[in-house]
Amino acid sequence: MTEEYAEKLSAGSEYQDFVQKQLLQHGIIVMLNSSKSYQAKIGESLSGLEIKLDRQIRKYNNLYIEVAEKSDKYNPFYVESGIYRHDNTWLYCIGDYHELFLIPKKQLQIIHQSITSGSNWYVAKGIEMKQTATSKGMAIPVDYAMSFLVIKHIVFDEEGEKE
Repeated sequence: MTEEYAEKLSAGSEYQDFVQKQLLQHGIIVMLNSSKSYQAKIGESLSGLEIKLDRQIRKYNNLYIEVAEKSDKYNPFYVESGIYRHDNTWLYCIGDYHELFLIPKKQLQIIHQSITSGSNWYVAKGIEMKQTATSKGMAIPVDYAMSFLVIKHIVFDEEGEKE
């Protein structure tokens, strides 16, 4: 595992704790699984929520939805991740320390499968496929996500959150 990957993992874990606390104020109990074995067997949480930190939302005005990853850029193979993990996840929670978007995982899979099947409707919506040295995913404009995908949007203030 690279130092960069470890740093992102640590930041993501801290963000999960933050979001878990915020969602509790809305009556949503996350119950994170902290061990690797429970995460692999069950999922990230007992309640089926996957929480992702996206530090680039404000910079690019889109949500980056990962579909494959690798922990080391020198590894030639990507593995399914994010919306394609085979676990109990049904709700994808993505955001930063300013706002959170809750999107059904199935909706994200439908969009990605449509893209990979050769359909090009997504171009008009501004959705782009992206790839880095360690990740593959979709960049979905926030406006499109808010109009068609998001089932709950929470905006945080300095003291916690507000809707």
